[in-house]
Amino acid sequence: MTDDNDIETLQLRLRYLPADLEQYFKQMLTNIENVYQEQTAQIFQLTVHAKSPLSTMAFWFLEQEKGTSNYALNAEIAQIPDSEVTAISNKMRIYLNARCKDLIEINTNHTEGISLVKCQVDFLHRTVRDFLMTKDMQNLLQSRVPHKFDARVSLCTIMLAQTKALADVGPIVSSPCIESAFEMLYYAQEVETYNGVPEVALLDELARVLEHHAQLDNKTFGSGHKSSSQQSKWSFLAVATEAGLHLYVAQKLDSTS
Repeated sequence: MTDDNDIETLQLRLRYLPADLEQYFKQMLTNIENVYQEQTAQIFQLTVHAKSPLSTMAFWFLEQEKGTSNYALNAEIAQIPDSEVTAISNKMRIYLNARCKDLIEINTNHTEGISLVKCQVDFLHRTVRDFLMTKDMQNLLQSRVPHKFDARVSLCTIMLAQTKALADVGPIVSSPCIESAFEMLYYAQEVETYNGVPEVALLDELARVLEHHAQLDNKTFGSGHKSSSQQSKWSFLAVATEAGLHLYVAQKLDSTS
């Protein structure tokens, strides 16, 4: 209606839409500008492999990755101000719409009070995910991303950055920081399964972030007569073991034996 179309013109527009959903999705993809194809492929790969809907900030973190692959390791453990989160989220709405058209949507979680994870990105419908997960579409998307890009590693890195930005928010037991940390553990386990290598540096940094968060909450991990740092190390290894990070745990144990 924004184009001042009458009913007859709208009906004509409908007749031009493909009757088959797959053809409709393909048509929407062809409407994305060529200059965005690489970014679009990365966004879709992240969203397809995501365990749960990602925050708009996650895609901002993805942009930081292009500047330096160590951005999450180098980031400070500090909450991003709400005003900055709002500005970035508004920018990312425009960014995502230009690169993904109507295949994804941004929803606001009104029950979540933390600004950084309030705006969440998901596919318009599960059929979009199914379409992008087909062998042909996965081959197409993979051909458009940089050679070194790995969605699972990127998700692991993004969740570390997000955990750092949430580390000063709320009690450790129920905070979004811990939710992000456990999502990172999930992606790290996916990396071990599919790539056969442990994400040692990222996981070591996660252990440091969780210790920082625990100290703010006047708690420490572990128990017994070990020092606080030893308690943290051994309790994080227990969490990593439970998360199925066997390659990481084995490497850490070998390094201390």
